[in-house]
Amino acid sequence: MEDKPFWERSEVVEHVDKKNDERATSEEGRASSSSADTRPVNHDMASERHPNNGFSWNRAIVSLLGVSFIAWTLVLVPAQQIIDSSAYADEAKAWPTALVHHETELQIWSEEITCNGEQTGSCYHDYFVWEVVLECSLTVEENYECGPDTTNGTLVTTVVACEPNSGVSSLYESHVGRGPMPNPCGFLDNIGGWGADGADSFPMQYYDNRYDEYWDVYDSECKWQSEANDEPYWNCYYDDGAYDTWWHHCEFDSQHALWFCIDAFGEAASSESNQNASERPNGSAEALLDSMSSNALEVHYDPEDPSRIFIGDPSAEPSNFSSYALIAVGSLVVCIAVVVFLVRLITSSRR
Repeated sequence: MEDKPFWERSEVVEHVDKKNDERATSEEGRASSSSADTRPVNHDMASERHPNNGFSWNRAIVSLLGVSFIAWTLVLVPAQQIIDSSAYADEAKAWPTALVHHETELQIWSEEITCNGEQTGSCYHDYFVWEVVLECSLTVEENYECGPDTTNGTLVTTVVACEPNSGVSSLYESHVGRGPMPNPCGFLDNIGGWGADGADSFPMQYYDNRYDEYWDVYDSECKWQSEANDEPYWNCYYDDGAYDTWWHHCEFDSQHALWFCIDAFGEAASSESNQNASERPNGSAEALLDSMSSNALEVHYDPEDPSRIFIGDPSAEPSNFSSYALIAVGSLVVCIAVVVFLVRLITSSRR
């Protein structure tokens, strides 16, 4: 048995060295494993930060578009409509005028709408659709002359309407216009109540106290025995050619292009030669036309294109100076909003 201390023995030294080597190897493995585990974490954190930056850009762009849309619809579009309407009215001031009488093509109605401001209860808005018919003839100057006295002319029909608004702009406006006028809804007062009862449309009636009966007056056409299997009567028609009724006696006023019909003379007086008679009261045609003129609506029309009309008085249209100023201010506000958004966007992206 050796007489050496145990720590000096070779087998003990070898055991300690081997243990230290294993410990060092184990620590290196843990270090490398720890290092390998931390790399994906850093990568994932970087990848998570990137979508957040992208989301900020998208949100800013959407916000910018939203602000621009609201400014455009609430400020700039109405102002532009006023400018267009004012420019159209300025042009119409130089146009000639024609009297238009009520026809069945005029429709006026009301619908309930959402009350605004301090209004309470039920609120309504009036709407209309009107087919304006002008009889026009072409002059030697290649311009049109229109009016009720025009004969052998061309019928020019223009649809003017103020209808309920079902589009995006209904958020701030309950109606929308249709037709050549930029803002026909603004002239509803000129049309509302006018001729609503059809009292000034043909056929009309003229009372004759001599017979205690009415003459029926047509501005279209009456024909002798014009229907199939017809009796010896006069047949009269509406403006659209539809059949109205028959008469024993009809006479034609060639000066005013009107037919006067009555049954007061009985069946025995029924004859084709009645068209040349003059039994109607003196001045009856003039009286009818005067009463119609007092209830007629004056419209301005473009002599080069009579389908372009203006209802009401164009000189009453307000000036568009305030609208120009409104558009200028609104455009400036939108531009400032865009610049602010871009500056904040660039600043946030650099952080």
